[in-house]
Amino acid sequence: MQFFAQGKESLAAQALAATARSLKMCQHLSTFDQREHETWCEQVLRERATTTVGEPESRGMYLKKHTTFAVTLEPQHYRARRRFSDFEWLHDVLQARYVGMLMPSLPEKTVLKSDAFIQSRIRGLAIFLDCVVQSPYLRSDEAVSSFFMITDEKDWETAKKETAVMENAGAGHLRWLVRITADPPLSSECEAQLEILERALVDISGCTK
Repeated sequence: MQFFAQGKESLAAQALAATARSLKMCQHLSTFDQREHETWCEQVLRERATTTVGEPESRGMYLKKHTTFAVTLEPQHYRARRRFSDFEWLHDVLQARYVGMLMPSLPEKTVLKSDAFIQSRIRGLAIFLDCVVQSPYLRSDEAVSSFFMITDEKDWETAKKETAVMENAGAGHLRWLVRITADPPLSSECEAQLEILERALVDISGCTK
């Protein structure tokens, strides 16, 4: 698969194509059960998940110079190093995969990278990841698991190519697609998720000023 070398537009197109195939698959599933769905969400969120972003480290030279950050996920004890473009990849894949979901934003890019900017970026990235793992749908996504779990750089590049175009990226993925195609009344759980994401958008906006 060469889509990653073709840019973000190709990535989004292929992820959306995979989602379209998933939507067709969901049409053959059983009728949506609102109560069962809310119970599943509660069970997923019962296990507290905590993320951190920190330890900025400069790598490469000249035009290839970039900053990586240590990202962790507890209680799984996952730890990996990711650069900003990896966060962009995760954001773009999730946005294409979870059609109709309000996705948390990333802090803005800038050429100047002072210490104050790096700390502000860390706060923005931390808010983004926290929003992701607090969603019962996104938490179990294969792209999210790979983001935190894979430490080898070659394995990570392979995982990015494979997980971006998955038609079934986890229990939360299919449940979300069934949820939006069934279009039941908005649950209290969904309202709470919307409030969390709206607050996160405000916080991230503050980190870029």
